[in-house]
Amino acid sequence: MGAFIKSHWRAYVIGIVVAVLLGFAASYILGKKWSTPEEIRQERIEHEEERGKTLDQLEKLSGSEDDASADDASAEAPSDDAAAAGDAQNAGDAPDAAAEGAAPADESASTLP
Repeated sequence: MGAFIKSHWRAYVIGIVVAVLLGFAASYILGKKWSTPEEIRQERIEHEEERGKTLDQLEKLSGSEDDASADDASAEAPSDDAAAAGDAQNAGDAPDAAAEGAAPADESASTLP
């Protein structure tokens, strides 16, 4: 088989070149025929730019409101030390499960038939 390819190598090279050229030609023709027209692309780009500007404006407005509300919340909220002290005081106030008549897990399993 190697001898046949060596004697006909010119035909293989020509075939490869023709295949590559046909592939490029087909992609160019299909790209021109079915690609999005320039006018529609421009409209889409303009729409995206307007949308981006609107989102930037909304972000600026919401960013300034968030900063103001964060300042108000920090002034009104108690410090973390005070909240931790309140949690420590309220820890003993939680009802105990055994005090309310709940059976431990191993006893409830033994009462099943």
